[in-house]
Amino acid sequence: MVARPDKPAYRYVCYKCDYHTQFTGHMSDHIKRHLNVKNYACPYCKFVATTRNSVKSHLIYRHSNVEKLECQFCNYSTKLNSQLKFHVRRKHSDILLLGN
Repeated sequence: MVARPDKPAYRYVCYKCDYHTQFTGHMSDHIKRHLNVKNYACPYCKFVATTRNSVKSHLIYRHSNVEKLECQFCNYSTKLNSQLKFHVRRKHSDILLLGN
């Protein structure tokens, strides 16, 4: 991990790829992915993950009865609100800009 105090928006830069963040915890989680460290396990199947949030998302997506959320602009659907928001920003930013 490399500290870059001169650029607070990208204080930490990964030594293996182009990932950068201002948060130590995010960088630690990222480095664990490179090292294939998986400390968190799903209680219902053999899924293991680097972060607690990954297991939480897995539980919602694979082991819950939560209804899928649908994109209002296309046929994309997901059980995770964060994934829907990411999808809309990534795939439909032109539509969002027109709406303002």
